[in-house]
Amino acid sequence: MKKFLLTLLLCLLLLPAGLAEEEGRLYPAMDDATGLWGYIDGNAQWVIAPQFSWAGEWRGGYASAIPGDQDPEEFDHTGIIDRQGNWVLEPRYMIQGFFNYDPIGGLDGGLYLVWQEREDDERGSSPDGFFDVPSGFFSGLIYDSILSGRDDDSSVYYELDRLIPVDRGGRIAYVDRHTGEEAFTLPENVNADEYVYENFRYGYAMAVRYAGEGGVADALVFNEEGTVQDLGGLEFAEGGHGLRGKVTAGGILRVYDPEKELYGYWDLNAGDFLIPPQFAGAEDFSASGYACVMLEDGTFGHIDQTGNMLARGFSDWYEFWGEYAQADGKLIDAAGNTVLQLPAGIGVWQQESDWEDQKRLVSPEGLLGVYRHEDDFWGEGLMNLSGEWVLEMRDRQWVEADVIYAGYERFFPEGLQSVTRLTEVEGHVWEDSVWKYAWMNTAGEFITDFVYDDAGVFLGALAPFERDGLAGYIDQNGREVILWHTEIHHNR
Repeated sequence: MKKFLLTLLLCLLLLPAGLAEEEGRLYPAMDDATGLWGYIDGNAQWVIAPQFSWAGEWRGGYASAIPGDQDPEEFDHTGIIDRQGNWVLEPRYMIQGFFNYDPIGGLDGGLYLVWQEREDDERGSSPDGFFDVPSGFFSGLIYDSILSGRDDDSSVYYELDRLIPVDRGGRIAYVDRHTGEEAFTLPENVNADEYVYENFRYGYAMAVRYAGEGGVADALVFNEEGTVQDLGGLEFAEGGHGLRGKVTAGGILRVYDPEKELYGYWDLNAGDFLIPPQFAGAEDFSASGYACVMLEDGTFGHIDQTGNMLARGFSDWYEFWGEYAQADGKLIDAAGNTVLQLPAGIGVWQQESDWEDQKRLVSPEGLLGVYRHEDDFWGEGLMNLSGEWVLEMRDRQWVEADVIYAGYERFFPEGLQSVTRLTEVEGHVWEDSVWKYAWMNTAGEFITDFVYDDAGVFLGALAPFERDGLAGYIDQNGREVILWHTEIHHNR
């Protein structure tokens, strides 16, 4: 898999498509003469002069940075700047804006977690304050901890609502991230040691206590006033396909009737069934409004949010990513019609994203990333909806989404896509081989040669790269517009 050498590149790859453009996008860059970091615009002109020993990715109207007279490895000297380069949070904190390179709550709607190293209690280096990106509100270091809200830190706060969970003296409270005002506190017996706390999604949150092999012992669903929703004896749908239910768009929750041993959907806003339990298994609704269900005869189909069965008769689970799904070797649309019969042994790789509205199988230009991995053949290519090759699959040639590890896989942003090619094989194909990168457009035409050691995603005018010990950006015509040496000056 890709081995990204610059954390700068990794961070930049993750920016979602909705980053605000009003004031123009800014890119962290280094002045090779001084080794200091600043920010450039899409024309590669300095907007914030080089003055930092480290400069983080831009998030809304703010970015995290370390002063130029501090060691960039000293994380406790990090602060937050505005678009003029002024400190809005003095550089004396440890600041976390990502978990495994996933932005906490998104770049424009999320948080920085803030803390200072302490040895006076058990909290140590646990975040105990937050900085809200949209409002610029800083809570101060007043909490015992800021709770992750999930048991997988790589995806915490990925759809952050107004309220977030915090630990205050062992009690779990939800506070308004824009103002710090406390909305409510959960009952004392619902504690952080036994419960996993979901963040608010679409006006509701969960606290779940597990038992045994991941089974649910207790689950509370509550609104922004802290009122617990009565599910009428139904259970949080832990069983069936998928380990965890979640609140989906419109306040819909997948539920399970233990007496009938059937699944259905509950409308949390109405306090009643959206679709009464009638399925042998069920998936959550996708952002596009479809859910795959298993019928009592063991076959599969999908429904819309009115309960209409749009298609049935498939042999296994499938999921809609945008308006398409891959089922039984075919690409199907919402009506269940076959859009494309895939060649034998070929699948479509999903443009997966933790942001629900960015999940898709097909790009806006009508392109699919397809793959065949079997025996000694490892190949990926690009195909259109007519089944024609845009980039033909060849042995040991990859066409990949730009963010393999983080899940923010953007497909042809700005009409350009990075392509990875294996050029030399030494030992194990993943660990000891030589990879080179290039960019191509939606017609399959390359705007660069395969000369890059690393290639990022286009965000507006520019995309980051690394080659031959140099790093920088290229524009949409494939021209390198700024360069610096990575061997001497390396962003963390």
